[in-house]
Amino acid sequence: MSLSRPLCVLSWVALAGCATQAYVPDLPPYQPPVADPVLMERAAASDGFVFMHRDLSVSCLNTGSDLHPGCTLRRWTTGGDEAVTTEPVFAAYRLDDNHVVMSTADLRITMMSPEGTTEIARGAVDLRVADDGRRITYAQLEGEPTVLEPGLPATWMVHDLQSGERAALSDDPRDTAPFPLPSSSAVLLVSTRSGLASLWIADEPGAEPRQLTNVGLTEVGEGFVPVPGRELVWLEDGVTAVFSAHYGHKDLWRLDTTTGEAQRLRSGRSPQFTASGDLVAIDDEQEPPRAVVVGGVR
Repeated sequence: MSLSRPLCVLSWVALAGCATQAYVPDLPPYQPPVADPVLMERAAASDGFVFMHRDLSVSCLNTGSDLHPGCTLRRWTTGGDEAVTTEPVFAAYRLDDNHVVMSTADLRITMMSPEGTTEIARGAVDLRVADDGRRITYAQLEGEPTVLEPGLPATWMVHDLQSGERAALSDDPRDTAPFPLPSSSAVLLVSTRSGLASLWIADEPGAEPRQLTNVGLTEVGEGFVPVPGRELVWLEDGVTAVFSAHYGHKDLWRLDTTTGEAQRLRSGRSPQFTASGDLVAIDDEQEPPRAVVVGGVR
């Protein structure tokens, strides 16, 4: 799909140039799920732990990579943990108490609810979910394949789960890892447009992004700000993000998307908010891993 022509937007009917029709789930009023530090510690200490969102964790026992089809999805409670689904997944996010959106190993985006599992997109990978639980982003692969292969052309999509509308964000192969800003049309993304992986922001899907971090840098060195994988949360102001970057070791960074200013906070991963409003993260440098309160974020 070329972004030189108008954005592709879908509702219930597929339009020319669009891959699949959009799914509109019957979602209740949004209530942000919260994290439990005790459950975070239990999940982090489990075999193959890769990623956690609220009470869900992805574990990859074969390779330790969230891009391996051997990854399993588990739900953690005070009574223990259990498998959520028998099919292998790449990633999963909890929207609310009754809805989970997943990226599966056969390259589908699906929604799990008490009524069952419904397909949202085919030939799609690298799922991310906005903090408002209503918008998701993913890479739509050309030809809707069922097996992930290197080099497949892709278009990054922003999908509104409330309206069912989808819009193309970018088909530039230098762009990746888009994160929707809460209650906004803007999208934060990782790009190598400047030659160095940095954070950029687009005011809306399809808009030309502007560079936020590593402006003027050509190599990793003094002043370099790393980029997130999939672990990122937004503060209440909707423009300040805290993310985990994995460059040899795992560090938490704070980013102001209005100014591009960023600073390292501490070691840690999987930042999440608790019911009391504290930002906590898993510190892998402790044995066993511990859930710690992250300061300096306000």
